Amino acid sequence: MRRRPSDLVARLRDHVSLLKEYRDRAPTDARFYGEVAAKLRILVCRFGSNVPLLTDLLAHYDYPAWIHTGQHTLTLPEYLNSPAVQRLKPLGTMPDGRATGFESNHISKVNFIRAWAEQAGAAHEDWEIESWLDTLFELRERKITDGHSSTLIGIADDVLALATRFLDSDYHDTWID
Repeated sequence: MRRRPSDLVARLRDHVSLLKEYRDRAPTDARFYGEVAAKLRILVCRFGSNVPLLTDLLAHYDYPAWIHTGQHTLTLPEYLNSPAVQRLKPLGTMPDGRATGFESNHISKVNFIRAWAEQAGAAHEDWEIESWLDTLFELRERKITDGHSSTLIGIADDVLALATRFLDSDYHDTWID
């Protein structure tokens, strides 16, 4: 049986509430970063059989899904496909161990969320882990802060702002299921 959109809006409220709680707790309890990533995955990541709740409700109600980043205003898909982090890969090493150069590539926000949620989130723990995530977790265990955690919190803040605008609007109240 297909769920009614109004029921899904109620579920969205629950997920958004939990995302906010996890987001607020993560900086003082690192165990919650995986929970933040898992909630973001549920809300905005489309892949395989995963249907992103927020993304699809915004489309169903024809809600203008804009993310305001301070410098730019992007559609939700543009935002999710924009770079989250830059990954540098050494091209080679000199005898003293220094890199001869680096190859740079970016990890999109959607892939950043997915990797974190799927490899160390609430859904499950993968048996393998991306090297950049392994480094992140090792640093966190030694109580060294890093930019990846703040990147995840920034993405959560942006998604929370969009979800809150939608839930506070009357878009979903004016449609018939």
